[in-house]
Amino acid sequence: MVHYVLPYTNHTNVPLMAIAAFYALLFMIGTCGNAAILSVVHYVRHQDLRAKHNMTLAYICILCIVDFLSMLPLPMTIIDQLLGFWMFGTFACKLFRLLEHIGKIFSTFILVAFSLDRYCAVCHPLRLTMRSQKIVTLMLSSMFGLTCLMLSPILIFAHSK
Repeated sequence: MVHYVLPYTNHTNVPLMAIAAFYALLFMIGTCGNAAILSVVHYVRHQDLRAKHNMTLAYICILCIVDFLSMLPLPMTIIDQLLGFWMFGTFACKLFRLLEHIGKIFSTFILVAFSLDRYCAVCHPLRLTMRSQKIVTLMLSSMFGLTCLMLSPILIFAHSK
């Protein structure tokens, strides 16, 4: 018979419990907020015929999805903080780090692309080809590819202890 002994948990550490509660609150607010924004974008796209070709809504939608993906590691962070050790294994460690950093890098790229789109809308309003769905898709796809390339060392070198 094998007995597994787990380390002591951090339930008595009040500041750590406060941080865990704050992370839980962030997760709930972020999930509800992103779901609300996505539902409003979905509603607007189906109500207004012009909104189907509005790339601003596409940027907002992609940004919400990336933000939601970057919040997925928060429950694992809470459990890790409360237990004091990583219990999820190497695959979850890699996924955790990947999702955590995708939110930081890809959302920055999305905001840059969104800023360029707004610049083109204000300074070159008649050049609609610069803001077409094809260009936006190409730009976001290339930025996502660059993000994946930048995060590839995490897939190779990250491991749990």
